[in-house]
Amino acid sequence: MKKTILIFLTILFLSQNSFSQSDEIYNQEFSISNFKIIYPKTIIEKSGITVSFDLKMNAFEDYFFNQFYFTPNLKYNEEQVNNSALNEIYAYAKPDSKQPKISKEEGLKFFIPYDEIDLDKGSYSIDFEINAHNEFKDYGVIFTKKIEIKIPQLYYYQEQEFQIRNLIIKDNIKMYDLRGINVKFDCEYKFLSHQIVGVSQAEDLKDFYFFIELENIETGEKYSFFDDNQNTENKDVSELKDNISFFIPYHDLNIPKGKQKLKANLKAGNKSKNIIFETISETNFTINQPQVYFVRLELKELVASYYKYDTPNIFGKIFSKRGSNKGHGYPDIFWVVNIGRLSKYYSETNKNSFVAYAGVRYFTVTDSDPINITAYDYDIVGKNDLISKIIIKNNLGEDFNNINYTNSNNLDELNLTFQKILPANFRHKKISITPKKYENVSGVEINFNYEISSIFENDLFTTKPIIKQGNQISDLIFFINTQENNFEVNNRNLKNDIKIFVPYFNLQNNSEIGFSINSKTSSQELQNAFNNQNIEIPQKVDDIKIELEKITELKIGDYYGVNLKFNYKIPDLYLEKSSLNNLEAKIEIINTTKNKDLSSEAQLIDDEFNTLSNFNLDYTNSKNIFIPFYLIGENDMTYNFNILSEIKSINNEMTVGNENFNIKLPVSNLNESEIKKISLKFRKNDFYDKIFITIEHGKNTVYQSDTKNYSKKTTWKLNNEKFTFHKKDNIYVTVFGMDKYGLSSVIKTWELSGDQFSNKNKLTLKGRREVKKIKIEF
Repeated sequence: MKKTILIFLTILFLSQNSFSQSDEIYNQEFSISNFKIIYPKTIIEKSGITVSFDLKMNAFEDYFFNQFYFTPNLKYNEEQVNNSALNEIYAYAKPDSKQPKISKEEGLKFFIPYDEIDLDKGSYSIDFEINAHNEFKDYGVIFTKKIEIKIPQLYYYQEQEFQIRNLIIKDNIKMYDLRGINVKFDCEYKFLSHQIVGVSQAEDLKDFYFFIELENIETGEKYSFFDDNQNTENKDVSELKDNISFFIPYHDLNIPKGKQKLKANLKAGNKSKNIIFETISETNFTINQPQVYFVRLELKELVASYYKYDTPNIFGKIFSKRGSNKGHGYPDIFWVVNIGRLSKYYSETNKNSFVAYAGVRYFTVTDSDPINITAYDYDIVGKNDLISKIIIKNNLGEDFNNINYTNSNNLDELNLTFQKILPANFRHKKISITPKKYENVSGVEINFNYEISSIFENDLFTTKPIIKQGNQISDLIFFINTQENNFEVNNRNLKNDIKIFVPYFNLQNNSEIGFSINSKTSSQELQNAFNNQNIEIPQKVDDIKIELEKITELKIGDYYGVNLKFNYKIPDLYLEKSSLNNLEAKIEIINTTKNKDLSSEAQLIDDEFNTLSNFNLDYTNSKNIFIPFYLIGENDMTYNFNILSEIKSINNEMTVGNENFNIKLPVSNLNESEIKKISLKFRKNDFYDKIFITIEHGKNTVYQSDTKNYSKKTTWKLNNEKFTFHKKDNIYVTVFGMDKYGLSSVIKTWELSGDQFSNKNKLTLKGRREVKKIKIEF
């Protein structure tokens, strides 16, 4: 309770203090001096306008509660061309030590990027204004100065163009104590980073990433990389020209051993490695690729010898964080796997301990790659302290059992295993495709048998179905495993048998299904397996059954007619949301007696008789078609109908459900009227200048008269205005008035039944106020 009262009194005090200062705040004065553009107005060096100024204003003792905000307005021909809110800065009214009543701020800066200025490329003379406000008042413009600016041409990131010259790839280059290939080229750009739209908000837009795709000239096979990070070089395009090079070690190239002729396609993209610029240059080269091996290195135990680590010094005392050893003589130990001078793995740091965390690392090497594990004591300030360096004897060839390493000084215990094997050898026996129905859905069953030799013990492999459309390969979105993976691992060999079912509705024409096999533990990506055979999709299957449940007579809205209720028996697989969205339903209604298509005029409704915009399926599994009797034909006749209900898959235009219904419908109580004359008696009304009349059969306008000047009696003679209606239909007669401005409004509407229009020579409707009566003659 005491705490609550204290908080309340504090808030009250601050509130009173603020109110007591409000008069001074409202009368605040500002003085701007030393205003200047501190960067050149020539646009090559900078990507916007940066201005600097000094500020003087009245000071307050409680300056912490008196914060003032300043925004720049750039005006050209008196129109503002920037968004002030994006460049707001603030200052406190803090007393100066020499002049307590004055607050001074020097070197306040606004930076306005060119892409936030709504002006085209060119030179402009603009008014630079500074506005001020706080939470109590908007002080408006406190400073104005005319400045000259030059707006560069701005481009979108995707509009970049590259001029590539001298693309050269050299084989058998040594860098970082490793052998590999070196990619080198010269590049010029269409525009620089400061000319990219949005670069001020997204720093990534100034970077372009270059990488290559390698293809065998003779076979057309494209090769992946074991480590894509080694196949990338990014550049901030702040200069017009770059000399670019990057090195790719042999052990990162997923290329078969031997001498081969390759084509390198140079591409560019963004930070996410999405290819945006395809094949900006290409060159051919020859490579003599050495054998690449997979390595499994497991550090089971590493214990450093006793030594007084982290001896405290002035920097350690200042910068040591809670949880660090602070010089108590225990290392913060971690270890690193190095291939040559490239670090491939960093372990977690075990603080205040001589024992390193155990761990497993998979990587690729060639016979010539030097490998070592280095243990360090992490130092928050300066360089990490070396504890020990363990050299791995990378013997030539494959080595499964013999563990070779040099146990160096400063270690009490070291236990590790080093296994080096050839890349997994994948052989698939066959991919068979068989048309099949699964849970009442048509599709194909795909059986895939494969073997893998040369695998690590306890390695795990995943098999993922993929689909190929032309040259595009993507994951297969919807499939069913009809058989569990049947793994059989024996003496570093793996056999597997997979069966999946894929519905036709999830396939496109000319598609090919295959499998991608990956090692979970070693991250080996084995080649994709395809059967090189496009799947044939039938034009028609009968997965979805359609039945006409019942025919009823009823009135919906303004019309009396017949309702046809259809039920759809949809298999569960189609009821997946993604599947229903890919289906398109339609209905065709032909009155064969009169050879008339009623498909567009019939109403689609749900079970609650709400009108539907389309006939697509949903989870209700039923639809209704309502046909007003007036559309069908004449009295006391039986009409033959052919009703075709069809459902198609949008993916491949395959019909997945199709039924024909031949039915007979008797029709009676129809009338046909021919209106010959309409007379209207009208009382005087100064508001209306003109009048007109409409007759509507439900939503259909049967007749609309021309507009006539107001008079006490107005007559319209009609010429063969015939229409057909049922005796239970609604018919509306409406009189409109029009004022001198041409605006019309309803004066009176009569809602009638078709029965009131039936079998009459004359119909008289009585009104009130302006309309005395209306007479319709047939």
